[in-house]
Amino acid sequence: MSSLYPEKPTKSRPKGRWILEYNIYIDGEAKRPVPRIKKTKKSDIPNKVRIAAQDLEVATKTGTASNAAIDQWVRGYPELKIKPLIPLEDACRVFQGYRDTLSRTGRYSAVDFDGAVEIYSNERLANQKRGADTDNRSHQVTMAELDRVLRWVKAEHPTLTTLTPDAYFNWWLQLRGKFASSTVNKRNYALRLFLDICVREGMIPVSPYPDKCPTLRQVDAKERRILDIEEIEGTIERIRQEEEYYLDPVGRKHPMHGCLPIAQMIGLNTGVRTKELRWLEWDCVRLSDRKSSYMNIQQATCRKSQHIGNVKTGQWRTIGINSLLKEWLKKERARQEELNIVGQFITPSGRFDRPNRKKGTIIDESLIGQSMREFNERENDIYTRPEWPTYYSYRHTFATNLLRSGKDLETVRNRMGHTSIATTQKYLRYIDAQDNTVEDDLPWVAPS
Repeated sequence: MSSLYPEKPTKSRPKGRWILEYNIYIDGEAKRPVPRIKKTKKSDIPNKVRIAAQDLEVATKTGTASNAAIDQWVRGYPELKIKPLIPLEDACRVFQGYRDTLSRTGRYSAVDFDGAVEIYSNERLANQKRGADTDNRSHQVTMAELDRVLRWVKAEHPTLTTLTPDAYFNWWLQLRGKFASSTVNKRNYALRLFLDICVREGMIPVSPYPDKCPTLRQVDAKERRILDIEEIEGTIERIRQEEEYYLDPVGRKHPMHGCLPIAQMIGLNTGVRTKELRWLEWDCVRLSDRKSSYMNIQQATCRKSQHIGNVKTGQWRTIGINSLLKEWLKKERARQEELNIVGQFITPSGRFDRPNRKKGTIIDESLIGQSMREFNERENDIYTRPEWPTYYSYRHTFATNLLRSGKDLETVRNRMGHTSIATTQKYLRYIDAQDNTVEDDLPWVAPS
């Protein structure tokens, strides 16, 4: 039978919570996990909700209930901020007559959300493994994006029969008003793929995705932050001067295992993206004293989590390692070996004060941002402009200085991993006439 009881206080919830627990029986077996309603105060779970939960438990055992009662259980109590007591899919499985009524009135479509999500997950993983899906976020983040989308679908259109092209378009417009183009594109893509699966599996006859919800073009309205030569030299010099502080793996709030200096050197000397740095493996780095040293930017699979990291554009590439970066990579490898933290990735995850937590997985992108912010705040005197650089600024700086040194666009495009040379051409606007006086190359001008 249903029961209402207080939850034990915890550190995060010193006052505890009140929990209404009840059972739902499907094919004679209680559903797991057990449904629970959790509220801060006992009065937030009124007597009518407790009686409804008790009646639902009895009804699922017998398989009989009125359509009005089932409607209430499926709808929940929005005015009390109480979720549905039973999902629509489960109600239709338990009460066959209710399902027939909804099918007859066009209010129910047999949508197996869990089954469609599993197919979606398997397809995205398969596409990542063969390189067809160039989304370089982890699979966990990809599925979390779909989960956000389905929360809206289940709340507004639980049967999908009411999700019309106009309703889809209005949802898309709301996203555009709230989020950046990249977020809108990710959620739009996730829902479109999910609906395609529902059509393919015979759950709905046709996808409501409208053609007027295209992929949005992402416009660079913000000027790129390019470090000048004095700032680059100042950054490298300050890292050397404060080496003991920034290589300390335990004494700081966001230590990155002391890997910020090597991350900065990799960014300045190779122009890799932030996510490419996170997925950069030691096995992809080739250091040689006799031949040229290089690193491969390619797909990686985390040995611990089995998550897959793809290059953003799907273009694997090779980047040369100059003498400065080679020196730092050798020193970093020796440091990690001494600390016994050498793992799959150059920037290992985990914390020294919590050695068993997430050790061996991908380092969180926020740690890089937080460490860069700390460096900027502490060493702000090295900058000649008020805008502080981000880690991605090193990538912009790398490309711009290659072009300033006279390298052709195709070479820079290959190093940067751009699919289109038009993307590389955007960096030309940061090269002033005072940096490269091409007018001196006219054939009638005598060399000075």
